[in-house]
Amino acid sequence: MKIGEKGIVGIFLVLGWLLLSLGLAFAYFLRQRVLTGWYDVIQPPEMYGYLLLGSLFLFSFLGWLKGIYNWQLIFKRKRERYFWRVWESAFLFGILLMSGSYLVKYDFSRIVVLSWWLFLLVFLPLLHLFISKQIASAFQPSFLIIGRSQVSDRLRRSLVADFIFQPKIEVRANLPSSLKKSYDEIIITDSNLSPEEIFSWLEKHQSEIKKVSLTLNFFPRIFTDPSLHLYYDSLPRLSFTPPSTIYSWLKRVGDIILSSFLLVLTFPLWLVVGFFIFSQSGRWPIIGLWRVGYQGKLFKMYKFLTMKGKPKEARSPHSAQDPRIYFWGRWLRRSSLDELPQLINILKGEMSLVGPRPEMKMEVDRYRRWQKIRLQAKPGLTGLWQILGRKDLPLKKNIEYDLYYVANRSLLFDLWILLRTPWIVLTGRGAY
Repeated sequence: MKIGEKGIVGIFLVLGWLLLSLGLAFAYFLRQRVLTGWYDVIQPPEMYGYLLLGSLFLFSFLGWLKGIYNWQLIFKRKRERYFWRVWESAFLFGILLMSGSYLVKYDFSRIVVLSWWLFLLVFLPLLHLFISKQIASAFQPSFLIIGRSQVSDRLRRSLVADFIFQPKIEVRANLPSSLKKSYDEIIITDSNLSPEEIFSWLEKHQSEIKKVSLTLNFFPRIFTDPSLHLYYDSLPRLSFTPPSTIYSWLKRVGDIILSSFLLVLTFPLWLVVGFFIFSQSGRWPIIGLWRVGYQGKLFKMYKFLTMKGKPKEARSPHSAQDPRIYFWGRWLRRSSLDELPQLINILKGEMSLVGPRPEMKMEVDRYRRWQKIRLQAKPGLTGLWQILGRKDLPLKKNIEYDLYYVANRSLLFDLWILLRTPWIVLTGRGAY
């Protein structure tokens, strides 16, 4: 890639700001010099300078909100959707600009504001069209596909169809012993390779690799699960890259707000459940269990007491008939109410509302190298495993869902999981 992602965003931002300034200068000149005989004298240009400064922030925020700085959309064939988003952001900018000037009770010239808005509606999409063509002509992505099969052939056709300019695609049958040149993305399609072979090779060449993806034929349950087809590309694959700072920040803010709300909402239930457990068992109703969290760090996960003996040292039950479970514990576990105290872990930043299942250290110690990828996200109160897999499946099967979540996490995906969780809790499917 000749121009980095941040460089592309920077180009569009700076040129957008210049266009915004030019549009306001044009609108002011039109009103002050061309139409001055028809209307009264307007405010001095300094006042419109303050308006411009505030508008730069609004303009940038709307562009980010509509995704017009998403560089990947620029190079795809279906760019009409992208330019529709550009026009939408300009339209919303004008609406909010006029609404804001009315709310602050300052009488900016309506001719200036309207002319400025029309200028942006016409020239902002044209600017993005021109610049995207210039950048795209200098951008020719390179891919290395490892494995020769129907999947690799399908992937090659998909990449050629997706990009406006012909990408450089190299196909190799096996993992190369050395990488003599840089690739924008390496896609591994050979399902005969074991995860251990793949990740040993990745560790050896990690300084030379920008991005690696695995096609989902490595994970048959994910590949065939109809619930996840909404999140597939033209050919589904997992790519393990860290989430954006904005996503992490917004998710943390959402965790704090929603967990605080749920904590207040359910607090009377805490008192009832806690009093009942204490009266029946004579033990403190909330226990702390050591679990492995983000990046392998240990933390105490809080739960309501549901088992006899020493829960801190016990393995999780493998059926609802486990004799260690108290009679009321079966109901708490089946309804998932025993996990309500984990709202405290979320407020402390040790967990998130959505994420991989928190796991015991003895289980994590047996992980293979590739399975530890699930530790790249905070464990969640709910997650893809819980709503699609739950305990009905063994660890080796369920971990595919965690890997898929880590590779595809987004605010939309988190919301989709949260909205499906209440039904799973009410039905108690796979919980014991």
